[in-house]
Amino acid sequence: MRPERLDIDPHAPDVGKVFRYWLRSFELFLEALRDERQAEVGRTSSDTSFSEPKKLRLLSTFLSPTTFEYVEDAQSYDEAIKILEKTYRKQKNPVFARHLLATRGQRPDESLAEFLQALNVLAKDCVFKDVTSAQSKEEVIRDTFINRLSSSSIRQRLLEHANLHLRKAIDLADSLDMAQKQSATYSSTKLLYSALATTDHRELDDLNHQVSRNERIAVVAPTFKKDSQRDNKRLCFLCGGPWHHIRKNCPA
Repeated sequence: MRPERLDIDPHAPDVGKVFRYWLRSFELFLEALRDERQAEVGRTSSDTSFSEPKKLRLLSTFLSPTTFEYVEDAQSYDEAIKILEKTYRKQKNPVFARHLLATRGQRPDESLAEFLQALNVLAKDCVFKDVTSAQSKEEVIRDTFINRLSSSSIRQRLLEHANLHLRKAIDLADSLDMAQKQSATYSSTKLLYSALATTDHRELDDLNHQVSRNERIAVVAPTFKKDSQRDNKRLCFLCGGPWHHIRKNCPA
């Protein structure tokens, strides 16, 4: 059976599943061609395999123009397959994959067989290995540590690492936590300086207003005092006594 052309967006949701199916179909197609060639040349021939250039040409015919651009410069069939796998097979973070597996529940319309199949599919991305009890314990603690962190930003940074041991996860989390606290201190200091600057401006305006008022008093008061002193030295031209500001107060 001839496989269809590989034509899928690398960012599509099920790109990994589609690519695995296409690659398996293409490999079966190559095996079928080898069997046909073996039947044609007879069992006496020991060389029934395809050469690398021929396999590369065959591969190119089963790629869409857009997909072909990824492997256009590949020099061999194996190199082209590696490029396609890197492009379409996005390996999930094992910690996140195990989180999906641990939290996957049976859906209302899902049979037991379908539920079990879904778990088996999720388990493929978990990268389970033969480990000792101590290593298994460390992995469980690591997964729980990352999954239950209160800081989503720290969790996101930890999940950027595909291979992360417990000790490294703790060290990175400590470093990121310290960086967040220091960044918060910078923000608090900036707000404090802003508040102090606003207060200083207000106090300066009040001081300027007070100085201006005092200057006006300082200018007016001496003038009033000089006028009063001058009036006290003047004599009334009617009675010859002290100067009277009001006429009716003069005894003459």
